[in-house]
Amino acid sequence: MHTADAAAGLGLEYVPSSGLIEGILHRMFPWAPTDTDPWQTLLWANGRVDLPGRERQARWRWHCAPLSEWAAGSS
Repeated sequence: MHTADAAAGLGLEYVPSSGLIEGILHRMFPWAPTDTDPWQTLLWANGRVDLPGRERQARWRWHCAPLSEWAAGSS
């Protein structure tokens, strides 16, 4: 996210690899949809963009605890 912000400030476009994004989504936002573009989904999960057919994230949060400690479906 921050690299994309810095690149945008320099007038550059930055889109990380899908594999990297998918790993981040799986670990940090496992509740995020998997049937959408990974980069747009990561931006959506961070409350930065709208994702068609889904409500914009207004109260997103990182979830750094081990996945085994998560309540199913928490967001």
